[in-house]
Amino acid sequence: MVSASNIIVGIGDFSIDDTSVGSTRGGVTITKNIEVFEKIVDQKLSPVGLAKVRETYSVKTEVAEATLANIKAIWDVPSSVEAGVGINTLSIGLEPDVTYKTLTFYGQAPSGLSRKFHCYKAFVSEVGDTVLTKDDITVVPVTFTLFQDTTKPDESQIGYIEDTTA
Repeated sequence: MVSASNIIVGIGDFSIDDTSVGSTRGGVTITKNIEVFEKIVDQKLSPVGLAKVRETYSVKTEVAEATLANIKAIWDVPSSVEAGVGINTLSIGLEPDVTYKTLTFYGQAPSGLSRKFHCYKAFVSEVGDTVLTKDDITVVPVTFTLFQDTTKPDESQIGYIEDTTA
């Protein structure tokens, strides 16, 4: 039986390291990929089984508020936004260190309640083209690869999804 209250419609908020990076465009895409090895033997025409060899998660979105503070967080720029007289500057250079971020997405859950998706350990694996155009908003596309936080129990090392119930 179909329950219309279980159909999720709505917008949300997105935070990196507990700091909101504002609005997104096109939502947030969370992808789980599973790679398997087929167990093939000469005596059978088809595989006789599978072995899981890799499981990965990624998160992709476009941040619509292209402020210097948001670009700093999304691009993982270590320098601060320098405020001057009539000008703010974000210096961009190369950073040899790998830094992990926490990600939190807030949105709608079934029955009109709230959903929180939290990732413990995310790495900015790709920042897409940021295009300034006359007839559209400037967005900062970003993809995060999620990693295990081995300090957490095995069943929750990537993160969690939490729905309010009242």
